[in-house]
Amino acid sequence: MPLNTITAQKLLKKIMDKLGYNINIMNEYGEIIASGDESRIGKIHSGALEVLKEGKDMEYFDFIDNNIESAKPGVNIPLFINNEIIGVLGVTGNPKEVGKIAAIVKLTAEILIEKELDTDKKILKQTSINNYINMMISKNNEHYIPSILIWLEKNNYQIENMSRIVCLIKFDNNDYLDKNRLNDYIISKIKDPADFNSQDIISYFGDNEFILIKSFDKKQYSSERSILNKFFLNLKNSFDSKLGLNFKASCGAVSKNINEISSSYEQAKFLLNWNQYSNSREVFFIEDYILDFYISVNDQSSLKMILRNVLKIIKNNSNFKETIITMSKYNMSIAKTSSKLSVHRNTIVYRMKKIKDILNLDPINNNIDRIKFHIISILLINNNKKT
Repeated sequence: MPLNTITAQKLLKKIMDKLGYNINIMNEYGEIIASGDESRIGKIHSGALEVLKEGKDMEYFDFIDNNIESAKPGVNIPLFINNEIIGVLGVTGNPKEVGKIAAIVKLTAEILIEKELDTDKKILKQTSINNYINMMISKNNEHYIPSILIWLEKNNYQIENMSRIVCLIKFDNNDYLDKNRLNDYIISKIKDPADFNSQDIISYFGDNEFILIKSFDKKQYSSERSILNKFFLNLKNSFDSKLGLNFKASCGAVSKNINEISSSYEQAKFLLNWNQYSNSREVFFIEDYILDFYISVNDQSSLKMILRNVLKIIKNNSNFKETIITMSKYNMSIAKTSSKLSVHRNTIVYRMKKIKDILNLDPINNNIDRIKFHIISILLINNNKKT
Protein backbone atom coordinates (compact mmCIF):
# COMPACT_ATOMS: atom_id res chain seq x y z
CA MET A 1 0.00 0.00 0.00
CA PRO A 2 1.75 3.20 -1.17
CA LEU A 3 2.39 6.14 1.13
CA ASN A 4 1.10 9.29 -0.52
CA THR A 5 2.29 12.89 -0.09
CA ILE A 6 -0.89 14.14 1.59
CA THR A 7 -0.80 11.40 4.24
CA ALA A 8 2.94 12.02 4.83
CA GLN A 9 2.45 15.76 5.25
CA LYS A 10 -0.40 15.27 7.72
CA LEU A 11 1.76 12.84 9.63
CA LEU A 12 4.76 15.16 9.67
CA LYS A 13 2.76 18.07 11.02
CA LYS A 14 1.28 15.98 13.84
CA ILE A 15 4.69 14.64 14.93
CA MET A 16 6.87 17.73 14.47
CA ASP A 17 4.43 19.87 16.47
CA LYS A 18 5.37 17.71 19.48
CA LEU A 19 9.05 17.04 18.66
CA GLY A 20 12.10 19.27 18.59
CA TYR A 21 13.85 17.38 15.77
CA ASN A 22 13.60 17.60 12.01
CA ILE A 23 11.86 14.67 10.36
CA ASN A 24 11.90 13.40 6.79
CA ILE A 25 9.41 10.95 5.34
CA MET A 26 10.33 9.04 2.19
CA ASN A 27 8.10 6.87 0.02
CA GLU A 28 8.84 3.37 -1.26
CA TYR A 29 11.10 4.84 -3.95
CA GLY A 30 13.26 6.80 -1.49
CA GLU A 31 11.77 10.13 -2.57
CA ILE A 32 11.36 12.72 0.19
CA ILE A 33 7.63 13.49 0.24
CA ALA A 34 7.50 15.40 3.54
CA SER A 35 10.23 17.21 5.47
CA GLY A 36 10.81 19.91 8.04
CA ASP A 37 13.23 21.28 5.44
CA GLU A 38 10.86 21.88 2.52
CA SER A 39 13.78 22.46 0.10
CA ARG A 40 14.49 18.71 0.23
CA ILE A 41 10.99 17.60 -0.82
CA GLY A 42 11.04 15.79 -4.15
CA LYS A 43 14.67 14.65 -3.90
CA ILE A 44 15.83 11.05 -3.60
CA HIS A 45 17.29 10.29 -0.17
CA SER A 46 20.37 8.05 -0.48
CA GLY A 47 20.04 6.74 3.08
CA ALA A 48 16.40 5.81 2.51
CA LEU A 49 17.40 3.77 -0.52
CA GLU A 50 19.74 1.72 1.67
CA VAL A 51 17.04 1.19 4.27
CA LEU A 52 14.56 0.08 1.60
CA LYS A 53 17.14 -2.33 0.22
CA GLU A 54 18.21 -3.81 3.56
CA GLY A 55 14.83 -3.59 5.27
CA LYS A 56 16.31 -2.52 8.61
CA ASP A 57 17.21 0.56 10.70
CA MET A 58 20.33 2.48 9.71
CA GLU A 59 22.31 5.18 11.51
CA TYR A 60 24.36 7.97 9.92
CA PHE A 61 27.07 9.80 11.83
CA ASP A 62 28.56 11.77 8.95
CA PHE A 63 27.34 13.45 5.84
CA ILE A 64 27.17 11.15 2.87
CA ASP A 65 27.55 13.17 -0.29
CA ASN A 66 26.68 11.78 -3.68
CA ASN A 67 24.92 12.88 -6.82
CA ILE A 68 21.52 12.00 -5.44
CA GLU A 69 20.94 13.73 -2.10
CA SER A 70 23.11 14.03 0.99
CA ALA A 71 22.01 12.17 4.10
CA LYS A 72 22.50 14.24 7.25
CA PRO A 73 23.44 12.62 10.58
CA GLY A 74 20.47 10.82 12.06
CA VAL A 75 18.47 7.61 12.03
CA ASN A 76 16.43 6.16 9.16
CA ILE A 77 13.82 3.52 9.97
CA PRO A 78 11.60 1.50 7.63
CA LEU A 79 7.86 2.00 8.02
CA PHE A 80 5.80 -1.18 7.92
CA ILE A 81 2.08 -1.65 7.35
CA ASN A 82 0.83 -5.26 7.21
CA ASN A 83 4.44 -6.51 7.07
CA GLU A 84 5.09 -4.45 3.96
CA ILE A 85 7.62 -1.59 3.75
CA ILE A 86 5.69 1.45 2.59
CA GLY A 87 8.38 4.07 3.20
CA VAL A 88 11.13 5.35 5.44
CA LEU A 89 11.10 7.74 8.38
CA GLY A 90 14.21 9.73 9.15
CA VAL A 91 14.99 11.72 12.33
CA THR A 92 17.84 14.21 11.94
CA GLY A 93 20.36 14.49 14.80
CA ASN A 94 23.07 12.59 16.63
CA PRO A 95 22.05 8.91 16.32
CA LYS A 96 23.04 8.28 19.93
CA GLU A 97 20.56 10.96 21.02
CA VAL A 98 17.71 10.37 18.61
CA GLY A 99 17.79 6.56 18.43
CA LYS A 100 15.21 5.93 21.15
CA ILE A 101 13.14 8.89 20.04
CA ALA A 102 13.14 7.53 16.48
CA ALA A 103 11.80 4.17 17.68
CA ILE A 104 8.88 5.88 19.44
CA VAL A 105 8.28 8.13 16.45
CA LYS A 106 8.28 5.07 14.15
CA LEU A 107 5.59 3.37 16.24
CA THR A 108 3.53 6.54 16.37
CA ALA A 109 4.00 7.10 12.64
CA GLU A 110 2.86 3.60 11.72
CA ILE A 111 -0.25 3.94 13.87
CA LEU A 112 -1.09 7.33 12.34
CA ILE A 113 -0.36 6.13 8.80
CA GLU A 114 -2.56 3.09 9.26
CA LYS A 115 -5.33 5.34 10.56
CA GLU A 116 -4.94 7.71 7.61
CA LEU A 117 -4.90 4.84 5.12
CA ASP A 118 -8.02 3.37 6.74
CA THR A 119 -9.66 6.77 6.44
CA ASP A 120 -8.62 7.00 2.78
CA LYS A 121 -10.06 3.51 2.12
CA LYS A 122 -13.25 4.49 3.92
CA ILE A 123 -13.60 7.66 1.84
CA LEU A 124 -12.87 5.72 -1.35
CA LYS A 125 -15.48 3.11 -0.45
CA GLN A 126 -18.05 5.78 0.41
CA THR A 127 -17.34 7.60 -2.85
CA SER A 128 -17.88 4.37 -4.76
CA ILE A 129 -21.18 3.74 -2.95
CA ASN A 130 -22.35 7.28 -3.72
CA ASN A 131 -21.40 6.91 -7.39
CA TYR A 132 -23.51 3.79 -7.78
CA ILE A 133 -26.38 5.22 -5.76
CA ASN A 134 -26.34 8.25 -8.08
CA MET A 135 -26.52 5.88 -11.03
CA MET A 136 -29.51 4.06 -9.52
CA ILE A 137 -31.47 7.24 -8.73
CA SER A 138 -30.67 8.90 -12.05
CA LYS A 139 -33.67 9.53 -14.32
CA ASN A 140 -31.66 7.86 -17.09
CA ASN A 141 -30.56 4.93 -14.94
CA GLU A 142 -31.29 2.47 -17.76
CA HIS A 143 -27.96 3.54 -19.28
CA TYR A 144 -26.12 2.37 -16.15
CA ILE A 145 -27.97 -0.89 -15.49
CA PRO A 146 -25.09 -3.20 -16.57
CA SER A 147 -22.62 -1.39 -14.27
CA ILE A 148 -25.14 -1.27 -11.42
CA LEU A 149 -25.87 -5.00 -11.68
CA ILE A 150 -22.16 -5.85 -11.61
CA TRP A 151 -21.64 -3.64 -8.53
CA LEU A 152 -24.66 -5.12 -6.74
CA GLU A 153 -23.51 -8.67 -7.44
CA LYS A 154 -19.92 -7.88 -6.41
CA ASN A 155 -21.16 -6.52 -3.08
CA ASN A 156 -23.53 -9.46 -2.50
CA TYR A 157 -26.74 -7.50 -3.02
CA GLN A 158 -29.63 -9.62 -4.28
CA ILE A 159 -31.27 -8.56 -7.51
CA GLU A 160 -34.08 -11.08 -7.95
CA ASN A 161 -37.02 -11.47 -5.56
CA MET A 162 -36.17 -8.26 -3.72
CA SER A 163 -38.10 -4.99 -3.62
CA ARG A 164 -36.68 -1.69 -2.41
CA ILE A 165 -37.88 1.69 -1.16
CA VAL A 166 -35.82 4.86 -1.26
CA CYS A 167 -35.99 6.91 1.94
CA LEU A 168 -34.38 10.30 2.53
CA ILE A 169 -33.55 11.19 6.13
CA LYS A 170 -33.00 14.87 6.88
CA PHE A 171 -31.52 15.89 10.24
CA ASP A 172 -31.83 19.31 11.84
CA ASN A 173 -28.69 21.44 11.90
CA ASN A 174 -26.37 20.58 14.77
CA ASP A 175 -23.57 23.07 15.43
CA TYR A 176 -22.28 21.38 18.58
CA LEU A 177 -20.81 18.17 17.14
CA ASP A 178 -18.03 17.52 14.61
CA LYS A 179 -19.72 16.89 11.26
CA ASN A 180 -17.67 13.85 10.20
CA ARG A 181 -17.94 12.15 13.58
CA LEU A 182 -21.64 12.94 13.74
CA ASN A 183 -22.26 11.40 10.31
CA ASP A 184 -20.35 8.26 11.29
CA TYR A 185 -22.37 8.08 14.51
CA ILE A 186 -25.68 8.45 12.67
CA ILE A 187 -24.77 5.79 10.11
CA SER A 188 -23.72 3.42 12.90
CA LYS A 189 -27.15 3.89 14.49
CA ILE A 190 -28.96 3.39 11.18
CA LYS A 191 -26.98 0.19 10.69
CA ASP A 192 -28.23 -1.27 13.97
CA PRO A 193 -28.50 -5.00 13.21
CA ALA A 194 -31.97 -5.21 14.76
CA ASP A 195 -33.51 -3.21 11.88
CA PHE A 196 -30.81 -2.90 9.21
CA ASN A 197 -30.07 -5.94 7.06
CA SER A 198 -27.22 -6.79 4.70
CA GLN A 199 -29.32 -5.85 1.66
CA ASP A 200 -29.93 -2.26 2.82
CA ILE A 201 -27.79 0.53 1.37
CA ILE A 202 -27.06 3.70 3.36
CA SER A 203 -24.99 6.75 2.50
CA TYR A 204 -24.51 10.37 3.52
CA PHE A 205 -25.61 12.73 0.75
CA GLY A 206 -24.54 16.08 2.21
CA ASP A 207 -26.48 18.93 3.83
CA ASN A 208 -27.48 16.77 6.86
CA GLU A 209 -29.21 14.37 4.48
CA PHE A 210 -28.86 10.57 4.29
CA ILE A 211 -30.21 8.23 1.66
CA LEU A 212 -31.43 4.79 2.68
CA ILE A 213 -32.38 2.18 0.09
CA LYS A 214 -34.34 -0.24 2.26
CA SER A 215 -34.81 -3.77 1.00
CA PHE A 216 -37.71 -6.18 1.47
CA ASP A 217 -38.06 -9.84 0.61
CA LYS A 218 -41.20 -11.69 -0.52
CA LYS A 219 -42.25 -12.47 3.06
CA GLN A 220 -42.44 -8.76 3.82
CA TYR A 221 -44.76 -7.95 0.93
CA SER A 222 -47.42 -5.36 1.90
CA SER A 223 -45.72 -4.88 5.29
CA GLU A 224 -43.17 -2.33 4.06
CA ARG A 225 -44.85 0.66 5.67
CA SER A 226 -45.13 -0.89 9.12
CA ILE A 227 -41.51 -2.09 8.89
CA LEU A 228 -40.32 1.41 8.02
CA ASN A 229 -42.40 3.01 10.78
CA LYS A 230 -40.83 0.64 13.28
CA PHE A 231 -37.38 1.25 11.80
CA PHE A 232 -37.59 5.03 12.17
CA LEU A 233 -39.18 4.83 15.62
CA ASN A 234 -36.29 2.66 16.80
CA LEU A 235 -33.82 5.04 15.16
CA LYS A 236 -35.36 8.00 16.97
CA ASN A 237 -35.24 6.16 20.31
CA SER A 238 -31.61 5.13 19.78
CA PHE A 239 -30.39 8.73 19.91
CA ASP A 240 -29.58 10.34 23.23
CA SER A 241 -31.96 13.29 23.62
CA LYS A 242 -29.04 15.46 24.74
CA LEU A 243 -27.55 15.28 21.22
CA GLY A 244 -30.57 17.02 19.69
CA LEU A 245 -30.64 14.69 16.66
CA ASN A 246 -34.11 15.36 15.28
CA PHE A 247 -34.97 14.18 11.80
CA LYS A 248 -37.69 13.86 9.20
CA ALA A 249 -37.87 10.88 6.84
CA SER A 250 -39.60 10.68 3.48
CA CYS A 251 -40.24 7.38 1.70
CA GLY A 252 -41.04 6.75 -1.96
CA ALA A 253 -43.05 3.89 -3.41
CA VAL A 254 -41.94 0.26 -3.53
CA SER A 255 -39.66 -0.43 -6.51
CA LYS A 256 -39.80 -3.98 -7.82
CA ASN A 257 -36.69 -3.64 -9.98
CA ILE A 258 -33.59 -1.45 -10.37
CA ASN A 259 -35.22 0.71 -13.05
CA GLU A 260 -37.95 1.86 -10.62
CA ILE A 261 -35.52 3.03 -7.91
CA SER A 262 -35.14 6.42 -9.63
CA SER A 263 -38.92 6.98 -9.39
CA SER A 264 -38.94 6.01 -5.71
CA TYR A 265 -36.14 8.53 -5.16
CA GLU A 266 -37.98 11.34 -6.99
CA GLN A 267 -41.03 10.70 -4.82
CA ALA A 268 -38.98 10.75 -1.61
CA LYS A 269 -37.25 13.94 -2.76
CA PHE A 270 -40.61 15.57 -3.44
CA LEU A 271 -41.81 14.73 0.08
CA LEU A 272 -38.58 16.02 1.60
CA ASN A 273 -39.19 19.45 0.06
CA TRP A 274 -42.95 19.48 0.64
CA ASN A 275 -44.20 21.96 3.20
CA GLN A 276 -46.02 19.21 5.13
CA TYR A 277 -42.81 18.99 7.15
CA SER A 278 -44.00 21.92 9.20
CA ASN A 279 -46.20 19.60 11.24
CA SER A 280 -45.16 17.27 14.04
CA ARG A 281 -44.94 14.04 12.05
CA GLU A 282 -41.54 12.47 11.44
CA VAL A 283 -42.11 9.88 8.71
CA PHE A 284 -43.89 10.55 5.40
CA PHE A 285 -45.02 8.10 2.71
CA ILE A 286 -45.73 9.05 -0.88
CA GLU A 287 -49.04 7.14 -0.97
CA ASP A 288 -50.44 9.72 1.47
CA TYR A 289 -49.60 12.53 -0.96
CA ILE A 290 -50.54 11.09 -4.35
CA LEU A 291 -52.56 14.10 -5.45
CA ASP A 292 -49.94 16.56 -4.21
CA PHE A 293 -47.19 14.68 -6.04
CA TYR A 294 -49.17 14.25 -9.26
CA ILE A 295 -50.09 17.92 -9.49
CA SER A 296 -46.61 19.12 -8.56
CA VAL A 297 -44.73 17.01 -11.14
CA ASN A 298 -47.13 17.71 -14.01
CA ASP A 299 -47.94 20.83 -15.96
CA GLN A 300 -50.21 23.06 -13.85
CA SER A 301 -51.08 25.59 -16.53
CA SER A 302 -54.42 23.93 -17.38
CA LEU A 303 -55.44 23.80 -13.73
CA LYS A 304 -54.56 27.46 -13.25
CA MET A 305 -56.57 28.30 -16.34
CA ILE A 306 -59.64 26.43 -15.08
CA LEU A 307 -59.36 27.97 -11.60
CA ARG A 308 -58.26 31.43 -12.75
CA ASN A 309 -61.21 33.35 -11.31
CA VAL A 310 -61.12 31.45 -8.02
CA LEU A 311 -57.37 32.06 -7.61
CA LYS A 312 -57.86 35.75 -8.39
CA ILE A 313 -60.45 36.11 -5.61
CA ILE A 314 -58.19 34.25 -3.16
CA LYS A 315 -55.23 36.44 -4.11
CA ASN A 316 -57.16 39.49 -2.97
CA ASN A 317 -58.08 37.87 0.35
CA SER A 318 -55.13 36.71 2.47
CA ASN A 319 -57.45 35.12 5.04
CA PHE A 320 -58.86 32.83 2.38
CA LYS A 321 -55.38 31.76 1.32
CA GLU A 322 -54.04 30.80 4.76
CA THR A 323 -57.33 29.15 5.71
CA ILE A 324 -57.48 27.01 2.55
CA ILE A 325 -53.86 25.88 2.89
CA THR A 326 -54.18 25.08 6.59
CA MET A 327 -57.60 23.41 6.39
CA SER A 328 -56.36 21.23 3.54
CA LYS A 329 -53.20 20.38 5.44
CA TYR A 330 -55.14 19.32 8.56
CA ASN A 331 -57.77 17.31 6.68
CA MET A 332 -60.61 19.82 7.16
CA SER A 333 -60.16 19.96 10.93
CA ILE A 334 -61.50 23.29 12.17
CA ALA A 335 -59.98 22.74 15.63
CA LYS A 336 -56.46 22.06 14.33
CA THR A 337 -56.68 24.92 11.82
CA SER A 338 -57.77 27.45 14.44
CA SER A 339 -54.96 26.28 16.73
CA LYS A 340 -52.36 26.51 13.95
CA LEU A 341 -53.49 29.99 12.89
CA SER A 342 -53.97 31.13 16.50
CA VAL A 343 -57.53 32.30 15.92
CA HIS A 344 -60.85 31.37 17.52
CA ARG A 345 -62.72 28.35 16.18
CA ASN A 346 -65.66 30.57 15.20
CA THR A 347 -63.34 32.63 13.01
CA ILE A 348 -62.52 29.56 10.91
CA VAL A 349 -66.20 28.60 10.77
CA TYR A 350 -66.99 32.12 9.50
CA ARG A 351 -64.20 32.01 6.90
CA MET A 352 -65.33 28.61 5.59
CA LYS A 353 -68.88 29.97 5.24
CA LYS A 354 -67.52 32.92 3.24
CA ILE A 355 -65.49 30.53 1.05
CA LYS A 356 -68.65 28.53 0.42
CA ASP A 357 -70.65 31.64 -0.47
CA ILE A 358 -68.03 33.40 -2.60
CA LEU A 359 -66.11 30.48 -4.16
CA ASN A 360 -69.04 28.07 -4.22
CA LEU A 361 -66.93 25.40 -2.45
CA ASP A 362 -68.12 23.18 0.40
CA PRO A 363 -65.14 20.83 1.05
CA ILE A 364 -66.42 19.72 4.47
CA ASN A 365 -69.63 18.19 3.10
CA ASN A 366 -68.85 17.57 -0.58
CA ASN A 367 -66.15 15.12 -1.72
CA ILE A 368 -65.72 16.68 -5.18
CA ASP A 369 -65.33 20.12 -3.63
CA ARG A 370 -62.80 18.66 -1.18
CA ILE A 371 -60.63 17.46 -4.07
CA LYS A 372 -60.94 20.84 -5.79
CA PHE A 373 -60.18 22.56 -2.49
CA HIS A 374 -57.02 20.47 -2.10
CA ILE A 375 -55.92 21.21 -5.68
CA ILE A 376 -56.32 24.93 -4.99
CA SER A 377 -54.24 24.51 -1.84
CA ILE A 378 -51.44 22.83 -3.79
CA LEU A 379 -51.44 25.59 -6.41
CA LEU A 380 -51.27 28.24 -3.68
CA ILE A 381 -48.37 26.44 -1.96
CA ASN A 382 -46.43 26.05 -5.20
CA ASN A 383 -47.02 29.69 -6.01
CA ASN A 384 -45.60 30.63 -2.60
CA LYS A 385 -42.46 28.61 -3.35
CA LYS A 386 -41.92 30.42 -6.63
CA THR A 387 -42.31 33.84 -5.05
